[in-house]
Amino acid sequence: MNIGKKSAVAGLLSVAMLGGGVAVASSGITFMPKGDNVQLKCKGGMDSHSQIFQDGMLIFEGDPEVTVDLAVDYGDVFDDNGTPDNPNDDVLAGFRVEAVSLGTHAGTHIDVPNHFIEGARGITELAADEFVWPVYVVDVRGINNFEAALTIEDIKAYEAANGKIEPGSLVVMQTGLEDLYDNPYDPNDIYGSDFFADGNPGFSGDTVQWMFEERGIAGTGSDAYGPDSSADFDFSATYTTLLNDGVAVVVLNNLDALSVRGDLLIAPPVKLLDGTGFSVNPISCQGSKSAPRTPMNFEFPSDSNGAD
Repeated sequence: MNIGKKSAVAGLLSVAMLGGGVAVASSGITFMPKGDNVQLKCKGGMDSHSQIFQDGMLIFEGDPEVTVDLAVDYGDVFDDNGTPDNPNDDVLAGFRVEAVSLGTHAGTHIDVPNHFIEGARGITELAADEFVWPVYVVDVRGINNFEAALTIEDIKAYEAANGKIEPGSLVVMQTGLEDLYDNPYDPNDIYGSDFFADGNPGFSGDTVQWMFEERGIAGTGSDAYGPDSSADFDFSATYTTLLNDGVAVVVLNNLDALSVRGDLLIAPPVKLLDGTGFSVNPISCQGSKSAPRTPMNFEFPSDSNGAD
């Protein structure tokens, strides 16, 4: 198995099943054999990291609109042909079904290689363990240049403060944009696409290439629309990620629940035949409950503008 393109978790799980249990990425996350079963212990708990999926939700410019309509409701009455338009038939539906129309990259979602790379692998060609990663959070909410593209030196500075990035990891940038996404449960929410798409930092393409070559990462992520700087119109961070047979998990939410390093993220998509991506609800297994973090845990040596 190429550890740079698959999660290290599957191998550790196999060892755990044979031995007395193995800690993964953090002493607070353990796979423990129990008879014929395996227990996943998350000392810090588990959380969801998806934005709310809803009718009319924010989408990337040019993507299909998201619609969610009620197709069948509990009180609908079916006639002999199975349609809910005959009130004289006494057979109640007794269930509710929604009809959903969406693009495959709506809301919180995963991009797989064939999204940008013709002939590359699609969703159905990725193994299950390629949707499980140790996650590293690069918190740049206090960065001076909000369209900066982080350099290799920036990542080395992050590692100096937080430890070396493990092979098979997902490196996620926390820009703060997750807080500007529509919240259907907040009546005072004033945010929307103009705010969310106003600008964000990202990784440069060269930095992503270095992380694949020198750290063996499995992918990149962000709470923005992509791991790219909004000033990078070539989407070089996404392109480089997918060119290296990696994945990008984007429009993430609730990143403060994650530690800077040491947690697991699990985000399998719907198994769409030859799909280029799909919406996901990433779930984290946390080694310890993350303490509130101050944005910019260290000073980046460069707030470079542009992509590379």
